[in-house]
Amino acid sequence: MTIAVLGIMCSLAMPLFGGQQDAFLSIKAKRNAQELVTECTVAQASGVDFVVPGDLDATLANLKAGAVATTGVFKGRQFGIRGMSVEEIGFSKALLEVRAGVLVIR
Repeated sequence: MTIAVLGIMCSLAMPLFGGQQDAFLSIKAKRNAQELVTECTVAQASGVDFVVPGDLDATLANLKAGAVATTGVFKGRQFGIRGMSVEEIGFSKALLEVRAGVLVIR
């Protein structure tokens, strides 16, 4: 019990030392950007196109809203990023761009 309490206290205190919070947010933004690109690419391959050429904001809004594949092997499968908050998507936005109709990491 004591070890568990100490573990929780240490985990709460760690971000306060050495700028760990900034490093954590940076890593999380990169991972979320990868997840956004992966989901968008798989959806496109399945016939669901979230990309709005030249409009990153609209593309990310489409990903957040999600869509269901209507044809092919993935018919009925839900695509999108519903579990990611708007704030998390915003942190990842600086790492993304729409290039030639595809969402990519810069």
